[in-house]
Amino acid sequence: MFEPEVAAWRPQLKRLGMGHACRVVFEFRGIVAADGMPRPAFIHHPVALFETFWSQEREGHTLWTAWSGGPKAQELARESAEQREPLALGSLAMLFDLPEATLTQQLRAAHHHDFSNDPQALGAYSFCRPDGATASKALSAPLGNTLILAGEATDHDYPGTVAGAIASGQRAAKQALTVLKQSAEP
Repeated sequence: MFEPEVAAWRPQLKRLGMGHACRVVFEFRGIVAADGMPRPAFIHHPVALFETFWSQEREGHTLWTAWSGGPKAQELARESAEQREPLALGSLAMLFDLPEATLTQQLRAAHHHDFSNDPQALGAYSFCRPDGATASKALSAPLGNTLILAGEATDHDYPGTVAGAIASGQRAAKQALTVLKQSAEP
């Protein structure tokens, strides 16, 4: 969303949609993993409300991220952060086949972000609607040598990803330098 709206971008932006994601990151004391589970781990458990999990081990503690996307994330967006935290912990306990109380005893902190209800983000990642495959190319072109747009939605190779966001920032910086150089020439 742009204020004021950029009319030239309106048709391209309508060809993109916004995906939803919800994540809760748990910080546990010590090493927290189920028997036989790889460490660090990346696990997809499609039956759980939070269906994707990954871990990182740090000095004396373990971070487990519980992630949900799409329709499940839209459903979770209706819940408060206080309600989502036990739902995510329950999904992790189900993955480990442990009682939630066992995880709660080792829990140091929980952090969450609700991309869907964030007024600045309004979602987690872009996707192409039907007929939207060329939107990123159009949005990545400078507009009148005054507006240059970056963001994962403008990357042709990795749309909807962190890699696309980084690449688009690099592209936009190069475009800005080119525009500045041209405006400085006599």
